[in-house]
Amino acid sequence: MKEYAKRLRALRKEKGLTQQDVADRLKVNKQTISGYERGVRRPDFEKLDELADLFDVSMAYLAGSQDERGAYPRHDMTDYEVQLDDGSWILVEAAYKKATPEIREAVRRVLGIDK
Repeated sequence: MKEYAKRLRALRKEKGLTQQDVADRLKVNKQTISGYERGVRRPDFEKLDELADLFDVSMAYLAGSQDERGAYPRHDMTDYEVQLDDGSWILVEAAYKKATPEIREAVRRVLGIDK
């Protein structure tokens, strides 16, 4: 099982939440959360950020790239994303380059990009 999947499940159980509870908070269906926890689906950047916020851990910890939990770094997502006309969001390359190493690493891990 992938590290982010193990950590997500452990954090959810530690907080006493069901998969449906997490799904409701993230506005996704329960099957999405189940897929994350089984390691067959990867959360996108926005959902990884929401999960880290929900469990008050760093995105790097949740993604499995760091072993220390750290606290969720409060930041404004508009520093990193732009909404397109179709309503979807994209990560801005210039913002990615200015992002903290922790955020860059979490993005690479979620997207499956090697350094």
